[in-house]
Amino acid sequence: MIFFSLYLQSDKGLPEIIEREVFYVNNRFLSTCYKRTMRSIWFKLKNDQTVKKQVLEGTLSVKDLIQQCTPSGALS
Repeated sequence: MIFFSLYLQSDKGLPEIIEREVFYVNNRFLSTCYKRTMRSIWFKLKNDQTVKKQVLEGTLSVKDLIQQCTPSGALS
């Protein structure tokens, strides 16, 4: 899902890194919060070209992307 929203020509491992980080941020639970965060990241990467470019170039870290897309109060 994340792979397709980034329109990657080759697999750079970025989608797996994003998924793994969201998994760890959510205390390794596949909870509703995890699903909402993943969905939010997918929509943000698919629809916001600026954010997508920043993530691909590395100017926006994966942790910052996750913070932007995590529902408020979900991160401790």
